[in-house]
Amino acid sequence: MYIRQSIIGVARIIIMSKKPRISVSPESVKKTLQSVKKVSTTKKGKRILVIVALCIIAVGGWWYMNRDTGPIYETDTVMRGDIREEVDVTGTVAPAEDVLLSFEQGGKVSYVPVSVGTYVYAGQPIAYLSNDDMQAQLQGAEARRDAAYADLAKLKEGTRPEQLSVYDAQVIQAKRSVSEAELSVYDTMQDAFTRADSAVRGNTDQLFINPRSARPAFSVFISDPALKNDIEWRRFLLEEMLTTWEASLSVKTDITTDSNTAEKNLSDVQTFLQKVALAVSGLEATSSLTQSTIDGYKSAVASGRSSISIAITGLSSAKTGLVSAEQALRVSESQYSLQAAPATNATIRAAEAQVASAEAQVAQYRALVAKTMLTAPVGGTITSLDVKVGETVMAGKEVARLISVGKYEIETYVPEADITKVRAGDHATFTLDAYDDNVIFDATVVMIDPAETVIEGVSTYKVTLRFIDTEDKVRSGMTANVTILTQERNDVLTVPSRAIEEREDGTSFIKVPQADGSVSEHTVVPGLRGSDGRTEVSGDIVEGEEVVLFEKK
Repeated sequence: MYIRQSIIGVARIIIMSKKPRISVSPESVKKTLQSVKKVSTTKKGKRILVIVALCIIAVGGWWYMNRDTGPIYETDTVMRGDIREEVDVTGTVAPAEDVLLSFEQGGKVSYVPVSVGTYVYAGQPIAYLSNDDMQAQLQGAEARRDAAYADLAKLKEGTRPEQLSVYDAQVIQAKRSVSEAELSVYDTMQDAFTRADSAVRGNTDQLFINPRSARPAFSVFISDPALKNDIEWRRFLLEEMLTTWEASLSVKTDITTDSNTAEKNLSDVQTFLQKVALAVSGLEATSSLTQSTIDGYKSAVASGRSSISIAITGLSSAKTGLVSAEQALRVSESQYSLQAAPATNATIRAAEAQVASAEAQVAQYRALVAKTMLTAPVGGTITSLDVKVGETVMAGKEVARLISVGKYEIETYVPEADITKVRAGDHATFTLDAYDDNVIFDATVVMIDPAETVIEGVSTYKVTLRFIDTEDKVRSGMTANVTILTQERNDVLTVPSRAIEEREDGTSFIKVPQADGSVSEHTVVPGLRGSDGRTEVSGDIVEGEEVVLFEKK
């Protein structure tokens, strides 16, 4: 009886706490407590109380877990700030210019002034083919052209053409010859400097430590200390000579003085190379100096000596040609005494046609001569060179490769889902796997291919980005992790993108929690969707306001 009353009383208390609308009188609670007290006075009653207590705990726990506490919302805040739309892709670093070079016609290689790793300027020769026959044909065409000009000049003079034509032809030819001879001397001096610079700084500097300093040191051991000192002293003098000589080439003063200086400079270089050749000829292979290295030294010195010999011969020939041209000009100028009669228009037109034909022949032979010289179309570094002196090459065969230095691009492929966001001129940042992630570079989108490229069944579009600043350690083929900034808004209101919902009529809204636990809908207009998961919004919204992301039931 007591047990039954106790359980009923506890149940009433629990029900009362869960549903307040059920009333429980104080007398009922008092009787329940008295029943519990009576039960607890016996041993059996104590066990019953334990059971009752466990029941109370179980029922109370069930009630607590299943009580109705109302809806719970996860919220975020309306914030004002900047929002960015970005496209992340992976690309590969490539040189901005990568050129494969070949001769336009076949022939025998006569000279290769560069090697792999050499930096060349646009228009700089890389290799030559033998072209003596074409040079002779060009000179003949130029002579015929000059004669045609002379004949035309004689006709245009008019009076006494039989006498004036002699003078005109001689003076015109003589002046042209003098100008060409002077130009030839200056060109030969420029070529002589180039050969001297290459022979000293290019062919022999590998044998020195600090070759361009005030104390160049011959790095290869030779048994003759006097010869070693002589070589080092001459190298020191040549460095100053080359610097002075190069500066003087840009200022044309007296051609005789300049050419005499050039001859002396070439003689000094020739003597220096003879000394170096004598030193390397006595080298013997050791554990630290291989025969292959010795042979390379000898070859380089021999090439330099050969180039200087060519320069000396060329300069001497050019000076002789200038003296002869000047003498011929003085003779022709002293013979002027006649007047010429005017020629007919038909005769003049015929002579002009002969001049045009002669000019065309000169242009044709110059083009043929140009085809025997392989030149760099752009400035860059030679990365491969498959041609040797004496070798016969075929037209169109790839003999060299040239890549730009310090000018790199990134080639990447953007999926079709993102390509409409990217435009030429967009700014981008990227990192390289070869660097730390905190090393960030800047680039600009310069080109977007209009045609798709299918990669693993997905349509992508090739996008090329140009480096803004060049890093010396960047190499072709490095992997780049690129972030392209496609759009940006500054100082705008933003909310998490998942907080924006859409009604059936197409308008967008967000939910704002109220104090009584309900939510209200605020109409908004979405703007730019950022890459950080937030979206620009405007409309019925206030900065700092809480918005509902989702509701927990």
